[in-house]
Amino acid sequence: FQYTGPGGGTTTVTSPSSTATVPASVTPSFTLAKTGPAQFGGVGSTVTYTFTVTNTGPQTLASVVVTDPLIPGLNCALTNIAPAGTANCQGSYTVTQADVDAGVIDNTADATGLTPAGTTATASDTLSMPINPASATKSMTLAKTAAPASFAAVGDTIGYTFAVTNTGSQTLTGIDITDPLIPAFNCTIASLAPGATD
Repeated sequence: FQYTGPGGGTTTVTSPSSTATVPASVTPSFTLAKTGPAQFGGVGSTVTYTFTVTNTGPQTLASVVVTDPLIPGLNCALTNIAPAGTANCQGSYTVTQADVDAGVIDNTADATGLTPAGTTATASDTLSMPINPASATKSMTLAKTAAPASFAAVGDTIGYTFAVTNTGSQTLTGIDITDPLIPAFNCTIASLAPGATD
């Protein structure tokens, strides 16, 4: 700037330069949606999940990593998701006997996002998937055999054998076998897997 002194002279005064850094007050945010089939099938069938990340914040997400305890080997690293943009990945899971017995697969996926400035944000989503009723069956057969196969006289002893076979797809528990011919007979099978006989 210029300065005019008492005598009328003008002097130019130059100040040293100065800069100011003002950080942006921005909070990153995004949503995670885990989707899959309406139902799952029997043991050994495959369920394919889709994980969709939507950037709901004002900054680009430099990276988002999705993890799912149901799929330890899930490889889902998404990059450069613009505001209002979406990105997705998929992972597959193999149905177990425990899933069929439970009749439902409940699971939560998590995601951690990072902005170019290094700010983090997190999101999660839970999906509850029921079993296809056709794949959830409880049934069994009971076979009773005698030894010897025939008797001859009063007082003869006949031994009976009872065999239960699980013909369904779900594990059976607390199976009680009774026989009015043998009032004192008591037989309980605690647990019987599909296809097993006891």
